[in-house]
Amino acid sequence: SICLKDLLFTFNCYPDQDPEEVFLFILRFPHTVLFTFDGFDEIQSDFDQNSVPEVFSPFGCIHPLGLLMHLLSGKLLQGSKKVLTARTGTEVSRKVIRKKVQLKGFSPDNLQKYTEVFFKDQALQKLVLNCLEANPSLCSL
Repeated sequence: SICLKDLLFTFNCYPDQDPEEVFLFILRFPHTVLFTFDGFDEIQSDFDQNSVPEVFSPFGCIHPLGLLMHLLSGKLLQGSKKVLTARTGTEVSRKVIRKKVQLKGFSPDNLQKYTEVFFKDQALQKLVLNCLEANPSLCSL
């Protein structure tokens, strides 16, 4: 179990100001806060999203994923903005996200144009293009 203050300041960010002061500001003005949670697909857990209690206090302790679910769904720090990133194909419950945006990598034509713009030497263009085509995961960045 973990509390919100630990999630924010022990494991994720280290504010220049006193963490207690920043935390109180966040609680008082959640509508001014943007949370970015990167790498949702990297979380390894057998956590049951249906077992999250409905009501939760920002001072209580809960499973880290339960805390994340409350933040994302707006049950905790209502009015705050959130961005959650995950690789394509990662399932995220519609209960916790409001809008889904999918970013796609370069098409073959875009790769060709990219190499022409950034690499003026044709031999280097061909080398870079061959490397990109040989490693499809680079094209999805």
